[in-house]
Amino acid sequence: MYDWYLAYFSFCSNIIYQTLGLFYVFLYAFLGRFVAFFSSLVASEFIAKKGIRPVITIGAFLHVIFISSFSMIEKSDIFIWLTSIFYGLQVSFYWIPANTDIAMNVCDKTSNRKMFIFKALGVLSGVLTPLISSLIVSNFGYNTLFLLQFFYFNFFYFLHIF
Repeated sequence: MYDWYLAYFSFCSNIIYQTLGLFYVFLYAFLGRFVAFFSSLVASEFIAKKGIRPVITIGAFLHVIFISSFSMIEKSDIFIWLTSIFYGLQVSFYWIPANTDIAMNVCDKTSNRKMFIFKALGVLSGVLTPLISSLIVSNFGYNTLFLLQFFYFNFFYFLHIF
């Protein structure tokens, strides 16, 4: 999920950085995560009333709108912010129920706990990463950020192997 989002985020953050500045890149990322957090409460109510599959269908529709909004960015700056809002909505209505559906089909109860911890750490990382990244770039530059990212990914890759 995050690989394609990073590509879209890079695209939007480049536009935002060139036109508005680095702080607005942080606001773009924060807005998407903020919407995802609060819309997950609404999505959970829909899941409780309608079930997982209808909510995933709504999420797929929101995902199409999210992707489509990128083609409109050149026409108006408002679409930059709409992409962030639709990102948060499609996470809550598509990715969270889809992961829940996968977790429900796992027989081992310890696997569910491990999946929850993995997802929670991913969400926490997604919230903190834009803030930390923007601080690193503003104080030390992009090269330092890329170097730290290289070590970060390699560290966790080797942890995964062993």
